[in-house]
Amino acid sequence: MINMSRKGIGVRFHNQEDIDIGTSISLNIFVPEKMNPTSVIGVIKWINKKGKTFVCGIECDELLDEMKFSKLG
Repeated sequence: MINMSRKGIGVRFHNQEDIDIGTSISLNIFVPEKMNPTSVIGVIKWINKKGKTFVCGIECDELLDEMKFSKLG
């Protein structure tokens, strides 16, 4: 995760297959010192690709509530 807001998340990751704008995505985000992952569902809104490394912006299906947002911060 490279940045976040209540409406979306910027992520960097490696993937063997290409990903398209508009793709639905479900993430389980593990935060050090937290017991359970935080689940986020959204849609990829933009992508920058270099080889197999992707940086993309994900718009969440719903605003992150206070509890989810605080777990990620």
